[in-house]
Amino acid sequence: MLELAAMSQAPSAAALDRIRELLGRGQFAEAERAAAAVLAGIPGAADAHNLRGVALRQLGRLAEAAESFGLAVRHAPEVPELHCNLGLALKRIGRVSQAVPHLRFAATRAPHLLQAAQHLQQSYQALVPRWHFTMLHDRPRNDAYEQALRSVVCPGQRVLDIGTGSGLLAMMAARAGAAEVVACEAVPLIAEKAREILAANGLADRVRVVAKPSTRLVPGTDLDGPADVLVTEIFDAALIGEGALATFEDAWARLLKADATVIPCAATIRAQLVESPDLRATLTVDRVSGFDLSAFNEFASRTLPSSNLPPFDFRALSEPVVLFEVDFRTRRHAPAEARVAPKLVADGEADAVLVWFTLRLTDSIVYDNAPGHGPGTSHWGQMVQLVAPARPVSAGGRIDLLARHDCNSLRVELA
Repeated sequence: MLELAAMSQAPSAAALDRIRELLGRGQFAEAERAAAAVLAGIPGAADAHNLRGVALRQLGRLAEAAESFGLAVRHAPEVPELHCNLGLALKRIGRVSQAVPHLRFAATRAPHLLQAAQHLQQSYQALVPRWHFTMLHDRPRNDAYEQALRSVVCPGQRVLDIGTGSGLLAMMAARAGAAEVVACEAVPLIAEKAREILAANGLADRVRVVAKPSTRLVPGTDLDGPADVLVTEIFDAALIGEGALATFEDAWARLLKADATVIPCAATIRAQLVESPDLRATLTVDRVSGFDLSAFNEFASRTLPSSNLPPFDFRALSEPVVLFEVDFRTRRHAPAEARVAPKLVADGEADAVLVWFTLRLTDSIVYDNAPGHGPGTSHWGQMVQLVAPARPVSAGGRIDLLARHDCNSLRVELA
């Protein structure tokens, strides 16, 4: 329990000690009522708000606890312990973005508050997934996007960057000659950092960061006019899982000129059957210490990106096959289904289907995240779709893949 020194117009020490005594005895309801009684007479007593928050937290009334800690901070804004309590409470009720500034304040001002530093790092990890770093180190991806922007952007144009993250693509657009870049970012913490990065690179006057998703951008307010160029990289390992299709549709309807250029302009989704004892051993369980645990496989992940897996070996059983062609210049997209028969080139046990995409940034600039030996070199990796149970296949034989997408998620099954 974090406590405060007495403040001006504070309640009597005896009253506060009584609340602490009740908390120490585990009489949380009585402590909450005692703190409320003190606050009825002295509404600005930060100590009492803090102690009431502690009692409410112990009673499981977490939202009310956060409110009490918030009032404590309002009345004593320079006390790190109060910011720590408020930050922890906000994080526990899922308001992680709001927790960060309080945890940061506490961790910076009071290094001995180890909880603040620990939960601040956890909050960063929740709000800023680690793939941001592998993405930023993906040099082929970076080079392809910059080449595309240099080939498309003309002086005086307005560029819209959707999902700017660190601001890298927005800065590339500015360097390519854009007169104005509007960069939207749905995570306020990341948007704040992007502004800092832009300022450090001398581009704050040409790139404006808007902390909201693109679907909430207001033409005439967030953008002075429709954009000439859209650039984005809101793709998961299966291309469409981060709402890319709906994002493009909304942008075409409200945010872009009729003749705008979009980067990327199109993509191809491909698949390949593979044999991989490594994958099966990683994602499923059979016998352990002499016991049959195979029933636990009901809980096994059937679909996940290879970037979330340790390196694995695989052997191709089929040639790659095209599942879907996606044109981001299309104003509307619809759910689709495809039945394809990949050419089988080896005998073996089909353990998984690997799915990946090829981005056409422009008609001549292509970025491919096809698998190599192991999980691949692209930061996206591939989507791994486990085949359960494994299916034997023979070179020259036939097996059909049934692929479906609903514009938001993709699934591939052996027919």
